[in-house]
Amino acid sequence: MMRNNLFKKSFCKEIYHDAEFIDNLLNQINISENNLKDNLLNIRNDFPGLTDHSLDHSLMLWNYAELIIGDEQYLNPLEAYVLHMCFLIHDAGMCFSILNNKEEIEATDLYKDYVALHQHLENVHDEALFYCVRKLHGEFSLKIAESKLASGKWVIENESLRDEFATIIGKISKSHSCNVSFIENELGIYIKPTHTDWKIDCQKLAFILRVSDAAHLDNLRTPLTYSEIGLEIHGISKEHWIFQKKLGFPTLDNGYLKFISNSPFNPSEKKAWWLCHDALKVLDNELKKADLYFLEANKKAFSAKGVKSVDNSLQLGENYIKTEGWKSVDTNIKVSNPKILAANVGGKNLYNFSYFAIRELIQNSFDAISLRRIKEENFEGKITINLNLENDKYVLQISDNGIGMSKSILCNQLLDFGSSYWNSYDFYDEYVGIAQEKFKSIGKFGIGFFSVFMLGTYIEIDSLKYGEPYNKRNKLVFEHGLNDNPLFKQEEDLTLNSSFGTKVSIVLNKNPYTEGFLHEIKCNTLLHLITHLIPSPICEIEVEELGELFQIEKNVIDDGYKYNFQEILDLTYTEFSSSQVKLIELAKIPDLHLEPILINDSIVGQLGIIPKFTQVGLQNTCLVESNGIRVTSLSNDLVGYIKVKEITNLVRNQYDSGIPYESVYNWGINYLEYMKTNQETYDYKALIDGLKFSLGIFGEDDIISLYIEKKNEKILPLNESLLILFLSNINQLNYYDLMHEIDENFLYDGIIQTIRPFALNGIVSEKDKERISSSFNSYLEKIIEKTWGTYTVVSTTAFDDFPLEREKLLTSKLPYMNKKIYIKQ
Repeated sequence: MMRNNLFKKSFCKEIYHDAEFIDNLLNQINISENNLKDNLLNIRNDFPGLTDHSLDHSLMLWNYAELIIGDEQYLNPLEAYVLHMCFLIHDAGMCFSILNNKEEIEATDLYKDYVALHQHLENVHDEALFYCVRKLHGEFSLKIAESKLASGKWVIENESLRDEFATIIGKISKSHSCNVSFIENELGIYIKPTHTDWKIDCQKLAFILRVSDAAHLDNLRTPLTYSEIGLEIHGISKEHWIFQKKLGFPTLDNGYLKFISNSPFNPSEKKAWWLCHDALKVLDNELKKADLYFLEANKKAFSAKGVKSVDNSLQLGENYIKTEGWKSVDTNIKVSNPKILAANVGGKNLYNFSYFAIRELIQNSFDAISLRRIKEENFEGKITINLNLENDKYVLQISDNGIGMSKSILCNQLLDFGSSYWNSYDFYDEYVGIAQEKFKSIGKFGIGFFSVFMLGTYIEIDSLKYGEPYNKRNKLVFEHGLNDNPLFKQEEDLTLNSSFGTKVSIVLNKNPYTEGFLHEIKCNTLLHLITHLIPSPICEIEVEELGELFQIEKNVIDDGYKYNFQEILDLTYTEFSSSQVKLIELAKIPDLHLEPILINDSIVGQLGIIPKFTQVGLQNTCLVESNGIRVTSLSNDLVGYIKVKEITNLVRNQYDSGIPYESVYNWGINYLEYMKTNQETYDYKALIDGLKFSLGIFGEDDIISLYIEKKNEKILPLNESLLILFLSNINQLNYYDLMHEIDENFLYDGIIQTIRPFALNGIVSEKDKERISSSFNSYLEKIIEKTWGTYTVVSTTAFDDFPLEREKLLTSKLPYMNKKIYIKQ
C-alpha cells in the first residue's frame, strides 16, 4: 500500500535534518511489517468471524489519520515511528497464535468466569476464548511490543529501539481498548536524549490511534464476496461484515466525517444498518472526546469533530447510509427526565409503604457481605442499624462491613436507575473470578436504592471499597433528594475505627412513630420491623433504637432442627395486627411437628398443617423467605417456612419457589401419614381429604361431592365414577360453592363439594402448578367437558341472589357464596 502524505511528511529529510536516523527508522518499520505480517493474517485463522485485521488494516489507518487530523505536518519522525508501530500491534493480540498463549488464556479467571456464566451455550469454550481475546488484546499489546513472538521473531527487531520504545508503544497500543482516563493517567511526553527537539506526545498519539481505528469501517476490511459472507460468516459477525461491505472511504464535510454506502440496506439488512449506526456513534463519541482533550490541553485539535448526521438516524438513512423499503427511525425507548422516573417508579408508587426502603438497604448489605466472604476467608460480616434523635430530627443509619463501593460504582452504577450492577459485565470485570464462585446477588432490578427517598431527602452514603487505602473514604451526599445533583467527595479518615464497607444515613422526613414508616403499618418498634422483614439474616444484625441496644442472631431458622408448631410460630410469626393473636396462640401446639420438604436431599423448608379448631382461617402462618429476607406469607392452614431463590417482581413479594411437584408430593405423603396418626386428638379429617385431592391421590371410592335435592329430601354421595354416570343422565347442573356449612333451611338442587382442595400453589414451582389440583370447580368442569362435550355456564354470587341480605353475607349466614349453572349443548 502506498505511503500517504502524512506518513511522507512525518519522515521528510528536508524538514527533519537527520537522514541517517530517519532511514534507520524507515528500515526498522519495513522489518517490523515483515515480521508481523503472517501473524496478523492468523487473526482470521483463529477467529474466522472477525473482519480484516491484517497488515492492510494497519497501513490503512494512516489514510484515516490524515483525513481526521487535516494537517500533513502534524508528527515528527519519532512520533510517526511510534504511531506506526502502534498501528501494527494494537490489534495483533486479537489472536492467541501470535504469543502462543491459548492455554494461558484458558487458565485466566476471566475465561473461567465466562464459562461459568454461559454454560447454556453449545460452543461456550470457543465463545469464552473469543471474549477473553477481545478483552485482553490491549494487555497483550504490551507483551507483543517487548517479547519474542511465537514465530521466533521480534516486532521491534532493533534492540536499542526496543529497549527505549517498547513500553511506550505497548502502552499507547493498549490505550485504545481502555477508558480515556488511562491516556490521561498513564501517558505523557517522552523526549529522546539524542533528539530533544523531537518530542513524543504520547497522549496525542493515543487519540490518533483511537479515532483512526474506530473510523476504519470501509469494505477493505471485508475481503469476501456477499455469497462467501453468506456461506462462511454467521451470527452477529455476519451483520458486521454486511454493513462494512457497503461502506467506502469517508470524506470530510465542514468538520464532520461523511460516510456513504455503495448500495442501500434493504429490510432484511435492518440489523446490519443499526450496527453500522452504532459503530458511527462510537466513532463520533471518540472524536468528541479527542476534541475536548485538545481544547483543555490547549493543543492543536483534529479537523474532524464528529460524524455527519449520526444524531439523526432518519437523515442518515435517507442521504448517506441509505435504506430502501424502510425508514431508519430510531424507536429506542428514551427517558427524558430520569430523575422524575426514579422518584416516581422507585418510590411509593411502586412499594406502597416506605418501610420497604429499609429492606432494600439491608438486602444491599447482604450482597456486599456475601461478596466480601468470597474475597476473605472466615469473614462473617455484620450490619448495624441505628435510629436516634439528632437536633430534633430522627436519623436512620444502616451500615455494613461488606465489600464497599469504589468511586466509580458510587458515582455511576449506583445512580443508574433500572440497571443492576450485580448482573452487569462491569461487575464481573471489577471482580474477576467471582462467577466461578457462583455468587448470585439478591438485588437484580437496579431500582432498590432509589426507594430510600421515600424516607427522606437528605441522604449521605459513606463507603470504602475492600482493599483500598483506609484514608480515602468515598462520600456521596444528596441534600435535596433527586431534585438536584448529589455532591461527591473523598475524605481522609485517619481514625483506627475506619473500616471497609458502607454506611447510609437518612434524615427522616417524618417522625417514624407518629406518622412515618413505623406508624404507617402500626408497628411500635424498629426492632419488631427488622425481625419481620429479616426473619433469618445471613449475618449478625445490631439494632440501636433510641439508645437501647438489641442483637439479632445470624441464621435464626435452622434447617437441621425439626420444629414444632409453637417453636416455628414464635420465630416467624411477626404480623402487626392483633386481631389474630389469640387464635395464633391456640395454633402454637408443641405436640405437632413440621416435616421437611426436600430437593435432592437438601432441605428447602419445613411445613405442617394446622388442624381445624375454628371456622376462621388463620392468616400469614407460613413464611416465604429468600436469602433470609421475607418475601411474603402463606395462609390456608399451612404453618412453617419455605426458602425460595427466584423473585419475579420489582416489589419482591412474588416468586417462583423452584420446588418441583415431586418434592411437594413426597412431603404431602409423609404429612398425610402424620395427620392420620394424630387425627384422634386433632381434627384433621377434612384436611386429609383436601390434601389427597390436591396431590391427585384420591381413591376411586372416595366421596368428592354430594348431590342434594332438598325438595325431595334426596342426598346422593358421589365419587368420580358416580359423578360421571350422574352427569350422563341430566342436561343441566347447579353447582354451589358454600361459605361454610350446609344451610338446613335452604332448598338446594345440585352439586356441593365435600372437600376443599389444599392450597399448595404457593409451594410448588411455576412449571409444576398445573399438576396440583387446586380448585374443585376446575376439576368439576373437566369432568363435565369429558361427559357432555360442549356446555354453557351462568355464574351468580350471593350478592346477586340475595340482594336484600347483605348483612347475612357479612356474618357468613348465607347458604352459598357462588353458584354456577352448567347447561349441556
